[in-house]
Amino acid sequence: MPRTPAAVLANAVQNPDDRARQGVRTMSSRLTFLEVLLQGYLAAKGRMNLVQVGANDGRINDPIHAFVMRNRALTRILLIEPQPEIIPFLRQNYAAHPDALVHQGAIGFEDSLRLFRVKPTLWAAYDPPYMKDAPAYRVPSGFTSSSIEHVRRHAEGNFRIDAPLDDCIEALRVPCSGLHALISRLSWTQDIDVLQIDAEGADDEVIYASDTERLRPRVINFERRHLSDERQRKLEAFLSGQGYAILNWSDSDSTAILHG
Repeated sequence: MPRTPAAVLANAVQNPDDRARQGVRTMSSRLTFLEVLLQGYLAAKGRMNLVQVGANDGRINDPIHAFVMRNRALTRILLIEPQPEIIPFLRQNYAAHPDALVHQGAIGFEDSLRLFRVKPTLWAAYDPPYMKDAPAYRVPSGFTSSSIEHVRRHAEGNFRIDAPLDDCIEALRVPCSGLHALISRLSWTQDIDVLQIDAEGADDEVIYASDTERLRPRVINFERRHLSDERQRKLEAFLSGQGYAILNWSDSDSTAILHG
């Protein structure tokens, strides 16, 4: 059984088909590969620093919320969310965490980023095809993207009102910076264990703007399903060149693990 943080990560890379990859049953809950990996890493290190880009409300359909809150005395987290209307929900869902910092903005190379989304005034008119028990804001705000086509694909045919699709979508300009510049400005730690990303088709762009050569997060978890094959290959080459091994542990999610 690996006992150091480096050994935990090396074991995950060397044994990608063990029971952790498929999830293991602990009492009555099913843990994902990511949760098993993070729990083992935390047990070996003792404390953990996490950054989440595209946090939304930080709880519903979130891959790290349960882990972080279960270990809130041992974790520190920076939560980055671009939509100002979502920030109050994010703060509320992390109110019980003693060391959670919420930032409204985005990660990228420019000073600002243009996003497209369903107009907040129409969130209640959106009829979600999934997560039907979620609050009205959660699904339509969850596919906000830098790609208007991405938003159109998710929104089309799902409104309870009769209106042209593009009349239901708006552009939103949000503050943006590289990750290193942001954490320096916030006086947050540069010792990052986990970088969690969900950027609705821009996960690769967020990684490129996250100063990984300088910050060296040990684990980068991201969503690959909205990336073309070409963009996935380019991202894999970029991460491999920096010493990361990539495990595609679900139909949509990948984890890059720093090794060596």
